[in-house]
Amino acid sequence: MNRVLRKLWRLAALGAFAAACLAGCRFLPFHKAEESGRIWVPEYATAREQYQFAFQKQQEEFIPPTDSARKEERLRRILAGYEKVIERFPDDRVYTPLSKMQIGELYLGYGQPKVALQKAEEILAAYGDIEFIDAKTRFDRGRALEALGRRVEAQQAYKDCMDRYQDSKDKKSQEIVRWSRQMYDRIIPLEEKARKPAPEEKKDEGGGTVSPF
Repeated sequence: MNRVLRKLWRLAALGAFAAACLAGCRFLPFHKAEESGRIWVPEYATAREQYQFAFQKQQEEFIPPTDSARKEERLRRILAGYEKVIERFPDDRVYTPLSKMQIGELYLGYGQPKVALQKAEEILAAYGDIEFIDAKTRFDRGRALEALGRRVEAQQAYKDCMDRYQDSKDKKSQEIVRWSRQMYDRIIPLEEKARKPAPEEKKDEGGGTVSPF
């Protein structure tokens, strides 16, 4: 019975390996990845498949843990998937820019807006001719600026996105323009509140203070 079980196990392992190979995936030894300190990521035959793997990994790792060390490790695992797309398909004009955009969003979502802003600038310089990538990155640039407390610049970034793509026929770009308008309008009252002087406290006859409200 044990011999039969061992044979069945070997057949199952071979079947899994064959299925992965047919899917276009090339396996790398786990120990080599561990020794190099890099996170192991399977390699796929096309940029689309490589991106799909990275995106799926991001969905699995969606909720950041509260523990800072685990949070950092989780970010590294998600980033590794998108970085593999960029590494293996540097000339791709669809999934490589999408991967770079996702990386910027990840840094913003994990509380690193300065890095996110830098990534946005790099994407705009490299892919300004791709409408969706350009529009979404201009919007993300505004979000990064806002997270850094640079609200006036953020507002200008949202306006820039609206001005460029308000007449676009592309539905995705139209949606981004709508997001930009919402963020732009939201910043206006925040700026007015920041500029508004605090009401002066009044003294009562007993020498105490009277609330201005």
